[in-house]
Amino acid sequence: MITDKIDLLIESALLYEERYIIEMDDNKFEKMPPKTGMDFRKDWYFPAHRIRQISQRGKMDWQKISQGQATKAVKTKISIPPQNISKLNEEADIYYHVIGKRPVIDGTECYLEKVILPDGSFFYTTEVESTEDIEDLKKLKTVVKSLKKIGATSLKDIAIKHTKR
Repeated sequence: MITDKIDLLIESALLYEERYIIEMDDNKFEKMPPKTGMDFRKDWYFPAHRIRQISQRGKMDWQKISQGQATKAVKTKISIPPQNISKLNEEADIYYHVIGKRPVIDGTECYLEKVILPDGSFFYTTEVESTEDIEDLKKLKTVVKSLKKIGATSLKDIAIKHTKR
């Protein structure tokens, strides 16, 4: 039943997402076929919130997320009308573009992201939000060079550290 599946997901949820940095060949990422089409999002960070433009599984949306939600596994997202991207780029403390892929590896849909910074540099990452996701990491390890656990930190903090290199 659907309620049983919801109960199982709630039981397996972690309070905070765990981030991992992925080392992989960019060519391999580009050739990796996504299960459900390409996902992408753009995040613009401000002192108290972030603005997100997201296209996931074919649906486009704009959202506002409070900074207090940064590392939570389940975030409260408020739908907002489309924003002026040029203005967001000028006013944000930091912003980045994320290309997400959900390749199927040995029958399991996995998730990984390519984070592209304004200077054109990029890195790969994934997140774990449930105990089920931890098991999926084992399959993801078969197609990447390495996974380094960063822990319960925000993607914003990882992007800032990457920018300072």
